[in-house]
Amino acid sequence: VTLYANKMYEKSFREYQILLSKFPDFAEAYFNLGILLLAMKDKSNALRQMAKLKRLGSNLEKELADLIYADKVVN
Repeated sequence: VTLYANKMYEKSFREYQILLSKFPDFAEAYFNLGILLLAMKDKSNALRQMAKLKRLGSNLEKELADLIYADKVVN
């Protein structure tokens, strides 16, 4: 979160990749990665994170969908 707050998006992205490789069922990490990807203007990969949340059966899927389709992420 600190990396994201400081707009160190690439480093934050790599940290999420490492985290999710160790904990592939960590729904909150997919959600946060989706938000990060939106901040990076990468909507297609944010949609992939939403699909992963759906496969996990997480209610965070809807929250991420709302952000993706409403373009509410503030940089």
